[in-house]
Amino acid sequence: GIYKSSNGGQSWTELTYPSDGNYSQAWYDFKLSVAPADTNFVMTLAVYPLHTNDGGETWQNMVNSHADYHEVTWINNNEFLIGNDGGVYKMNKINVNNAVALNNGLNITQFYAGHFYPTGSSVVGGTQDNGTRYSNEGSGNFSNINGGDGAFCNVHQQNSDIRYVSSQYLNMRRQTTGEPTVRISNTIRDIVDGNDGVWFINPFDINMVDGDQIYVPTRRECFRSLDGGRTWTTFTKDLIGDTYSVGISNDLNPTVYFGGTGSRLYRIENAATSNAEQEIDMFQTDFPLFLGSTIGCIKVDPNDAGTIYCGMTNVSTRSRIWKIDGANTEDPIYHDISSNLPAQLPVNWVEVDPKYENHLIIGTDYGVYTSLNGGASWNKDDRFPNMTIDQVRLRNSDRKLYVYTHGRGIWQADLKDNLVAAVKPVTQKSNISIYPNPAVDHITIDAPFTSGTLYSMSGQAVLELAEGKMDVRSLPRGTYFIEVTTTEGKHVEKIVLTD
Repeated sequence: GIYKSSNGGQSWTELTYPSDGNYSQAWYDFKLSVAPADTNFVMTLAVYPLHTNDGGETWQNMVNSHADYHEVTWINNNEFLIGNDGGVYKMNKINVNNAVALNNGLNITQFYAGHFYPTGSSVVGGTQDNGTRYSNEGSGNFSNINGGDGAFCNVHQQNSDIRYVSSQYLNMRRQTTGEPTVRISNTIRDIVDGNDGVWFINPFDINMVDGDQIYVPTRRECFRSLDGGRTWTTFTKDLIGDTYSVGISNDLNPTVYFGGTGSRLYRIENAATSNAEQEIDMFQTDFPLFLGSTIGCIKVDPNDAGTIYCGMTNVSTRSRIWKIDGANTEDPIYHDISSNLPAQLPVNWVEVDPKYENHLIIGTDYGVYTSLNGGASWNKDDRFPNMTIDQVRLRNSDRKLYVYTHGRGIWQADLKDNLVAAVKPVTQKSNISIYPNPAVDHITIDAPFTSGTLYSMSGQAVLELAEGKMDVRSLPRGTYFIEVTTTEGKHVEKIVLTD
């Protein structure tokens, strides 16, 4: 309900309740705001906005600039700014049927995933509540090619006239130049009981050497299509753990890996021709630190179907990235390659340089990290935003990298032989001393540093290094990480502040 107090909260009166179902997801989008100089003007903004001019006796619609409202800021007694899933808009309470968009140049689009074309710089990407977007040859002007919450998408690498797009709850479509768009996921959704059997943003991937092959994990079974989504095979049993990720080897008849919650991992050999329910359960207890996580990404080495990398997307003190050698054998070997990555930092995506197998690029909840030595050490690439990177995509033919950020759009880079130009490897621990850890009042850095910053686990810079020390007495107790730049490179280390 909606309630009003005119005596500082001593008593409350229930107002007329808008009965149009606007608050079905108020856990996500809701704002209540009163005009600074007019207590009879009140707005309740949720999926769409409503207002009252009579203190809540009656409610009317306002212009709906975009669904899902989160913020209101008053400029003066009449003008205000609203923030919703479409960005920022300026409005006036005198005329609530007009909204002026202030989004020109506001590069805050939240991409979940995306893909590249076989040549050139054109890209597609799925965005939070702003559809699937297409950029022609790297243009900053994106066109909307599919509605809803844009999700995973892929471009057919042998026929660039074909692309696959999706929106929330695995509503997949095939788009072919010159032909009507075709919905291709109805069979899957019927088998897994609709929304309950799929993820809100449900992954899928194509075989990069045969774009007609599509592999889809769901919360139930996994599915395969060999004809561009025209027909589907229920590819696995209802697997233990909710499957989420899929990795496909670089072969016409590939080895396909599925992973998900509880660190469950499965392998299917000769996936294009194998019968249904031929998956091999790779779960074992020989490497206990691998267990108990969510495998959010599986990357197969483009030159070796038996070498895979698993990125863990949940927060945990256990390693968030693993390399598995012999993954297509009965005796795979698991390697923790987290080394000097910030502890607990989710790894959302992994890419392997096809030219140098030890060159790795990962997208994390705090930007892009690279390794030149197979994960023995990591370097944070500060040329990309310090924020959640949901996906990175590497085109093997020319080693062009696309980085999909959840809040700063799409970025592009060209890999050099040292992975990316001017990137230096991380300094080894022996070259720098940071103490004490845990710390109570001060942190000392013993190294020829040029700069140093202390970050919260959410990625916020909270303190800068001065004369080799940091005074941390005023900071809340908890876990932080410190990034120190020296003449040899960068070093990142977890720091715990305690009483």
